[in-house]
Amino acid sequence: MFQSNTSINVSHPAPGDWFVAAHLPPSSQKIEVKGFVPTCAYIFQPDMLVMRAVEVSILEPDIPFPQTLLSHPSYLKIFVPEYTQELRLELQGCASNGSLGCPVRLTVGSATLPSNFQKVLTCTGPTQACHLLLPSPPWDRWLQVTAKSLAGPHVSVAFSAVAALTACRPWIVNFQHLLQSSPNQSCNTSTGLLSPSPGYQDLGRNSSVGGGPFCLMNYQVMREDTDVVSVHFRPLDRVSVLVQSDMPSVMRLQLNTAMDSGGSLTISLWANKSMISNNTLVMVCVNAASPFLSFNTSLNCTTAFFQGYPLFLSTLSRKANLIIPYPETDYWYLSLQLVCPQSPE
Repeated sequence: MFQSNTSINVSHPAPGDWFVAAHLPPSSQKIEVKGFVPTCAYIFQPDMLVMRAVEVSILEPDIPFPQTLLSHPSYLKIFVPEYTQELRLELQGCASNGSLGCPVRLTVGSATLPSNFQKVLTCTGPTQACHLLLPSPPWDRWLQVTAKSLAGPHVSVAFSAVAALTACRPWIVNFQHLLQSSPNQSCNTSTGLLSPSPGYQDLGRNSSVGGGPFCLMNYQVMREDTDVVSVHFRPLDRVSVLVQSDMPSVMRLQLNTAMDSGGSLTISLWANKSMISNNTLVMVCVNAASPFLSFNTSLNCTTAFFQGYPLFLSTLSRKANLIIPYPETDYWYLSLQLVCPQSPE
């Protein structure tokens, strides 16, 4: 019997389901030993060893957390609540007794495949403070932060870690509000905004109730388990989703249970013929863990740790379809925003 072993080491793996798959492709050039049957049996026996970090400190928002690094890294975690628009991590008062600047490497996020979705901040400059901005970090979960000294052995590095969360206010859309809206909303090319109907005036964008302006329109989504292996999502009350130019419309798809592992996620969109005028574009982003909210500054669908899937709707293309094989077992978000043509100067 021939035996072969292979191993892979993943540091700080992302929580959730991980899969190991083995495949022996057919080949007509296999060497067959005389006296053996042509079809050999191959045994695949996976084994897993998990080592957990036990000394993990909690990083509270807006509260400096002092740290001193020697040869071992420091493990921190911060909870990111729902509707977090941006996370800012900063190292303040960094000082070392053996080198200039701030010899610290900050790694944010869990390891996934590919591993380049982790964010790494290297603070080696002469300044005593450096920071990292994470737009749309994963919602409603703990985020891992690892601080490692880049100084030599027996050299201590002291600093304070500070985390700041920027929250936004969701505009919860219900069926009554949609009935009050005008079915002929259009893009005002002179201002670049969608003209709302009078029924929306009591929900002003800068209402002081709850603090801060609205940042997204939240549409409730109904999940229907059609059979053992299929689920179907649709807007609550089967209403149409209104897309505006000043804030994204967001829908959340619940694919975070063990039964949702594997398969494929299919997104199908249809644009109302009367809702899209000439040269007007509906930009759509499909992301896991958190929605893309930065349509006003970028159209790349990239959140803090996820490269989203872009879709477009226009007068020339009123339908769009997307198939994502083996989607992550997580909450998925569909973000839509109207991109109006700029006015000629």
